[in-house]
Amino acid sequence: MKSVQITAEGRQSTKELGRKDLAKDFELHHRDLRPLFSVRQVATIFSRGDAVVANLGLVKLLISKDRVLIFNLDNKQITDEFLPGLKEKLKGLRKDHHFELVVLDYATHYKVANMRSQLESLEKGVTKVLRLLNQDYGQINLERLLKLKKRISKFEIAVRENQEAGEEVLEDDEELIDLCLSQRRKKNVNFDEAESILDSFVEQVEDIAHRVDELKENIDDTQEILSLKINSLRNSIIRFELVATLTTALFALMAVITGLYGMNIQNNLETNHAAFWLIVGMFVISALLFGVWMWGFLKRKKIL
Repeated sequence: MKSVQITAEGRQSTKELGRKDLAKDFELHHRDLRPLFSVRQVATIFSRGDAVVANLGLVKLLISKDRVLIFNLDNKQITDEFLPGLKEKLKGLRKDHHFELVVLDYATHYKVANMRSQLESLEKGVTKVLRLLNQDYGQINLERLLKLKKRISKFEIAVRENQEAGEEVLEDDEELIDLCLSQRRKKNVNFDEAESILDSFVEQVEDIAHRVDELKENIDDTQEILSLKINSLRNSIIRFELVATLTTALFALMAVITGLYGMNIQNNLETNHAAFWLIVGMFVISALLFGVWMWGFLKRKKIL
């Protein structure tokens, strides 16, 4: 795998090394390098042999006490942002500074900054889509919201993985001590700096995770409101159909009776104008009474 090596003196070189070479050079087992070579590997930070393996998703590092190998060079953010920033950070490295912790500190800060940038982009996108949905909850805007939810879900997984990676190390003092490669010869290793770096990292990632939860809650609240609006619209349509059906039934009733009296059967009422108006009046009154009764029944049942 292609990687860039930066030494404590600031010298940079490009290396093409396989797992066997790396394992032998840093006294690691092959499986310890899996986080650096695997395409889909959860975020992790641990020390093995003479190195610290750090996979923060975007940032993949193999750190020793005097050099660091940077992987994932296919990503322009690594080559255009992370590498120049790390070299600038190492320029002011003093002798009393621990190289591996300085690199780890920069990597965690860069990862947090990258996650904040992604979160701001998601927040802007969600704000825009929710505003559009308040105006028009058509299919296009709903599809936009669905795509955003998928992005948020994927981002949330990455945030949780980084949080858990930091917390896992913080919970074990032995692992914190192992991160301090420069102090391994000392009897009493001071791991305060390593603890401070990871503690700050976890706190900031927790804040991002909290904002993601708020973002999801806003989306859920909007979806509930949209669901209520759609249900209300559906109920209105159902009520309209019911009223239309009732009206049709009333006219159909009168049409049936009219049809009966319109048959070519002599009943001695054809020439009686009073009988005509009496029958028409009875039809209208019966239809109105039936309509009022049906309307009241539907109101009592809270259908209308």
